Amino acid sequence: MQWYATFCSGNVVAAKTVIGCGHMVIALNRFTAFYIPLKQEQIWSNTNVYLTVLSLWSISIIATVFLVIIHEDSPRFFKTSDGFLQINGGMLELHGSFQTIASNIMTVILCSITYTCCYLKVRKSKYRHSKVEKRLFLCALVSSVPFLFETARSLTTLFAIRKNKAMYIAMAEC
Repeated sequence: MQWYATFCSGNVVAAKTVIGCGHMVIALNRFTAFYIPLKQEQIWSNTNVYLTVLSLWSISIIATVFLVIIHEDSPRFFKTSDGFLQINGGMLELHGSFQTIASNIMTVILCSITYTCCYLKVRKSKYRHSKVEKRLFLCALVSSVPFLFETARSLTTLFAIRKNKAMYIAMAEC
C-alpha cells in the first residue's frame, strides 16, 4: 500500500506540471502563427510537436521521479473520522507544491506575454478573422485563471503543512 500512496502522490505532481507545460506549448504555437506565419508550419511540424511533447513529459516525470525517490516513505494513507481513506503526501506534497507553483507561475507569465502580443497584433490588423482572434484571446486569458487558483492553493498548502494540520487537510480535500 505504501508504494501505491507514493505512486498516486507522484502522479498528481507530474500531472499538474504537464498541464502547465501543455498550455505553454499552445501559447508558443499561437505566437508563431502571428509573428512568423510563413515558418510556422516548419517550426511546428509533426516531428517537432512530438519531440516537444515527449520532452515536456520527460522533464516533468524526471523531476517527479527524483522527488519520489527522495521521499518514498513520505506519503501515507490514513482513515478519516468519516471512514474515508485519504493520502497524506507529507514531504512529497511539500516539494510537489514548490514544483507546481514554479510551473504555474511560468505558465501564467509566458501565456500572458504571448497572448498579449498576439492580441496587439490582431488589434492593429484589418483582416476578416480579427473578431474571432479577439475572442480566442479572451478565452486564452480566462484559461490562466485555474493556474492562479492552483498557485494560491499550493501556496496555502505550503504554509499549512508547516503550521496547521487541520488547514492542510481542508486544502487537500479541495
